[in-house]
Amino acid sequence: LIVDCFKLIAIMFLLMIPLCLVVGCPSGIVGAVSANPERSGDALQLLATAIQVCGGFLGAIYGIAVGVLLPAAAGTLAATDDLGKAMNPATAFKLVRANLGVYVIVWLVTAVAAGVLSFIGVLLCGIGVFVAAAYHAAILGHLVGQAYRQASPTLAAA
Repeated sequence: LIVDCFKLIAIMFLLMIPLCLVVGCPSGIVGAVSANPERSGDALQLLATAIQVCGGFLGAIYGIAVGVLLPAAAGTLAATDDLGKAMNPATAFKLVRANLGVYVIVWLVTAVAAGVLSFIGVLLCGIGVFVAAAYHAAILGHLVGQAYRQASPTLAAA
């Protein structure tokens, strides 16, 4: 079971590399330009800030795409136990394209559930975060399984 968790972490890491480049590089540029207090308000700092804002928007769009693709990759990993097939973004794209609405709902429900459950966990003096995380994992696992099961026959029929 722990090996499967490490496989899923590897998939998440692979999918998040472009996000780190799109958001991280502009942040480094802005940090380097902003480090000099004598250059406040000049054109270079304005350009660096504009690059960071654009990188943030691109990062948000990519983050949503990863949030929709990750359950498909996790479902592929759970069904086939083949890390290579699960890491292939084309496989996840095929599943998501076969049933886009289901995977968007999975992303939305798990995002809302994570927010609500972490708020409840914090209200319970912090200890409840661990219980809330377990409930969130159960919700996520169930929704990923249902989405994969619903998308797989659609994919096989296509």
